[in-house]
Amino acid sequence: MNEAKPVHYFLLALCLAGAFALRYPGIRFGFPLFLHPDDPQITVPAMRIASGGGMNPRTFVYPSLPIYTQAAVYRLGYSLGVVRKTFHDFSEVPPLTLHFWGRLATIVFSLAVVWLVWRGAAALSGPTAGLVAALVTTVSLLQVESSFSINPDMPFTLWAVATYLATLSILSGTAGAAIYLAAGVFAGLAMSSSYTGVFAVLPLLAAHFLRPEFRLSRLFDAKVYLALVIAVVTFVATTPYLVSNGSALLDALAAHRTAYGVAASPGPATGTGPVTSYSAYAGILMAKFGPFALGLAAVGLLAMLIGSWSAAIVTAAFPAALFTVMGAAPLYFEHNMVCLVPFLAIFAGTGAAWVVGLGGDNLRPTPKRLRAVIVTAVVALGAYTQVRADVAYTRQITLPDTRAISKTWIEDNLPSGATIAREAYTPPINPDKFHVKKLGCGGLARAFDVYAYDYLIASSRNFASCLAEPGRDPTRAARYQDVFKAFPLIKSFTADGKVTTGPSIFIYRRRDPKRRPAGSSAQRTPKPR
Repeated sequence: MNEAKPVHYFLLALCLAGAFALRYPGIRFGFPLFLHPDDPQITVPAMRIASGGGMNPRTFVYPSLPIYTQAAVYRLGYSLGVVRKTFHDFSEVPPLTLHFWGRLATIVFSLAVVWLVWRGAAALSGPTAGLVAALVTTVSLLQVESSFSINPDMPFTLWAVATYLATLSILSGTAGAAIYLAAGVFAGLAMSSSYTGVFAVLPLLAAHFLRPEFRLSRLFDAKVYLALVIAVVTFVATTPYLVSNGSALLDALAAHRTAYGVAASPGPATGTGPVTSYSAYAGILMAKFGPFALGLAAVGLLAMLIGSWSAAIVTAAFPAALFTVMGAAPLYFEHNMVCLVPFLAIFAGTGAAWVVGLGGDNLRPTPKRLRAVIVTAVVALGAYTQVRADVAYTRQITLPDTRAISKTWIEDNLPSGATIAREAYTPPINPDKFHVKKLGCGGLARAFDVYAYDYLIASSRNFASCLAEPGRDPTRAARYQDVFKAFPLIKSFTADGKVTTGPSIFIYRRRDPKRRPAGSSAQRTPKPR
């Protein structure tokens, strides 16, 4: 294996600098509003914890580690004087300052992922493979999109890749108890960042049992079981209130089951079960990881299977399991593919090194220099297309947002005291002027009391794909159509991509907004009529 030279470290530094340059310009997107739906799930409990409100996050949509991490960032900002207000009354702390530093922490996580990917690919196939993998991760639109909002994806990705790196030492047969311990801790942190982090233990198990010269005695090796115990202990230590609240975990899992539409109606094509999301996720990877990088990743998988099939299994265990499980649901969310990028990038780096001959001159009839030129051109073209997409995406999301524009119109034109139900990806409404009910993602299709509200606010992010492909979830599509027929549309805001950005916002009014359902009042949420 070639040793890294100063030029490799210099190029790695350029990758990290490029990663920061691609991510930092988007850090203020949505300001002065907080438009990313993941932000409040983490920032609100984090602000309460940082202000001395106790360590219980009181929400378990995500495990608690991302919340505790943000709370620590806020406290650090206070101690460094970045946030100069007192935490005794957190309402006095400028929220934009907090969000800026919270998002900056996400960028730091993203840069750490790039560095770990370099380490992983370099350990497998040499420093040049590490540079290709780092570059692919740097420019991936999936990574860039998730690198300047406060979300669990980057911490989850970081700890999952850290677990994988520890398992490479286990696979080589040189790992002692300390490496097993570290792998267990990292896997536990991945689990405490996302519930799907449970798959992070798969590379650990694969590496332990697929080490060279398999022996039956490995079944009784205490180190691997100790690592699993440590993973569970770490999860409990970093998400303690979920464990102490017996119903919280079941409620969280039920909420995720509902969100992903596991109980959706059978698909029209077969009538045997819900439609899956494998093709949708594959399309996301094709567009936001790139066809060139995916091609190199496929070559890298082949190269690993030829050279070290056990390394291929260890590297593929986590992303394959996650893709299989998430793709089985009828509804999909792009962010689920973010944590696959580093592993695909490691495969891509290995593929590039194998074709050139750094991992063995397997294509001797073609001169090595020509192969190097071809691979460099493929990597450069793939990186160029992704950078263009990154820049276009960042430019678009930092334009004036439809949600900010529609918020102003709503507060200027709707009557005070009106009852409003709004979905996710819609403008935050002043609760002092209106009685607002937050319905979450796809809320208009799930809440059966929407007919009791004076106004509904819908976002295309919730229903556009649903109505475009009604066969994926016929019940949900029909529900949206019924609601839109029952409520007249009074105003819409659609971005043009040049001057404005954001989802299309639609404002609907009850046919007789002055007439309230029996038993309702301006002081409480209206009941269904």
